[in-house]
Amino acid sequence: MTVLFLCNSTGTEKKAYVIGKFKNPRCFKKARPPLPYYSSVNAWMTSWIWSDILQKFDQELGKRKNLLFADNASFHKINETLKNIKIICMLPNTTSLIQPLDRGIIRTTKMHHPTQVMREMLQAVNDGTSIIDYAKSIAIFEALPLLNRSIF
Repeated sequence: MTVLFLCNSTGTEKKAYVIGKFKNPRCFKKARPPLPYYSSVNAWMTSWIWSDILQKFDQELGKRKNLLFADNASFHKINETLKNIKIICMLPNTTSLIQPLDRGIIRTTKMHHPTQVMREMLQAVNDGTSIIDYAKSIAIFEALPLLNRSIF
């Protein structure tokens, strides 16, 4: 699973998108995922997914202009014209120490996510589930709400 984060510089507006391997996971037949879900063969970002996300985000912005910093991955180059987003790609091999999301939302999510998982696991154990059974029960459908709570 891959997660794409978009946020403003203050962190007051955050979005997360999940990329998995399966186009229509069975678990989503019961309920919609709490985060936008895309699929690709390796669960990696693709040019098409990137372009689709940016086009939708561009429309959501209305007339607000935004500057988007992205690393220099090949899929970050898009051919479409965006009305409200200007993309600036960082130089190759830019250290994660100066990449804004690595220092902010990604770091924070990595800190909060284990706590969310631990809370869920403790609740399951209190309800009589073994730790091993709980670990086996975590699939995409269960993981996305945990991730969502870790971010927002």
